[in-house]
This record gives sequence, C-alpha cells and structure tokens, in this order.
Amino acid sequence: AFKIINDTGSIDSAIDALSVRLQKKVIILIPIIMIAMSILGYLGIIVNQTIVFIPIGLLIARKLKMDPLVGLSMMYLATYAGFIGSGLDPFTIVVAQNIADLPLLSGMFFRTVVFVIMLLAAIIFLMRYAQKVMDDPTKSLMGTDYEWAVEAHQTAEFSTKHKVILVALFFTFGFYVYGAQQLKW
Repeated sequence: AFKIINDTGSIDSAIDALSVRLQKKVIILIPIIMIAMSILGYLGIIVNQTIVFIPIGLLIARKLKMDPLVGLSMMYLATYAGFIGSGLDPFTIVVAQNIADLPLLSGMFFRTVVFVIMLLAAIIFLMRYAQKVMDDPTKSLMGTDYEWAVEAHQTAEFSTKHKVILVALFFTFGFYVYGAQQLKW
C-alpha cells in the first residue's frame, strides 16, 4: 500500500515543495521528520515497517544534498527511539504488562521521559553530523561518491491531488491510533 502511495509522487513532490520553501534552512527538516517517525514508533504503528520508509529518507537526503546516512538515520533512529521508549505500544507494552499482572500502561511517564531523551540525543547527533557534511562533503562517512544511494527521478508540482493523498495517509494513521486506543482494536 505504501508503495502505491509513493508511486503517486506525492511524497516526492512534498519534499520538493518543502526544500524550495526552506532553501538554506533545510537542516530543520531533520527534527520535523524525526519527531513524526518517533511518534509512529512510540505508538507502535511502525517498527519493523521502518524499512518501507528508508527509501523515502534516502530520497529526502538526496534532494536536500545530504549524506545518505542522514536519510537512513532520520527514519531508523527516530522510529526506534520511539519504540524503545514506547509508552503506548499495544504489542510490547500492553501484552507484557498483562502477562506480568501490572496495571495497564503503568510506568508510562518514565518511559516517555526516556523516549524524549533518546529522541533529543538522536536529533542533536544527526543535525550536527548533517551540518558537518553539508559544510564539507569530504567529512561524510560514506565519502563523496554516494549518488548511487537513490535512483534518479523527476517530480511533478505539488498538486492538489498530492495534498489529498498525503492528507488521506495521515488520516489513516490517525484513525488507526484512534481505533487502537479507543475501540480496543
């Protein structure tokens, strides 16, 4: 399903639109993307499925002229910071607490503090690395020849169709969270 959404060009076009708007301030996309991905990990929506987002991270890194490790890390580090410090993951937290006869979602405050600390550390580390490589591409851990990381592509203008597709995608995630929390799916 995510491949179909990606094939519409909506994500690609949104990245292009953001990079044009932000121009020299593209580094601020790192915490924005990482916060979004970490929330998905925190809620248990995506963990192993992070692999689907890696090509998008690589694409973002390429468009913003960043090291591919930045693209990979935005997705992977953020999602797992959320998963490790998760306070609401129905599969690991709720099931484990039921097995251990603990009150449902007990310790959520502590786990959330751990999540925030890990996420902040990951964001700071990645922003510093990205800025270092943007200032001097020779400081990349991958060297300077990493164009192979993402295949070439062309994108269309960020159209109303693309916006509707992305809104539908976020609505679906939101509906899933609502269903899991309120309807006990």
